[in-house]
Amino acid sequence: MIRLFQNLVRAGLAHVVLGLLALSVASAQPAEEPIELEGATIRGEQELPIGLYITPWRNSPPEEGIDKPAKLLEEALVPVDPPAFRRQMQYWQALETARRPPEFSSGPSTQ
Repeated sequence: MIRLFQNLVRAGLAHVVLGLLALSVASAQPAEEPIELEGATIRGEQELPIGLYITPWRNSPPEEGIDKPAKLLEEALVPVDPPAFRRQMQYWQALETARRPPEFSSGPSTQ
């Protein structure tokens, strides 16, 4: 009985060793030929990359008016009406004064 068990273990180990050998030979075969696409090269079964770097394959031209606010693109230059400009400045000054936090005093000043 012991001899039968030993033969089975040896046969099992032989199958495991042969299986591992077959797997190592199959994985050692070179990868398929690279696939050439327009602007890209893809190769299979290489070592895993450490990182992914995506770079543009051509420079795109800058968009027109990208540095200007949208409302200024369509707006034509017009002369400024001085009284209206003064009113607008007074309005903005009043808003800024209202937004400022009040200054706290710790009682009557003793200077």
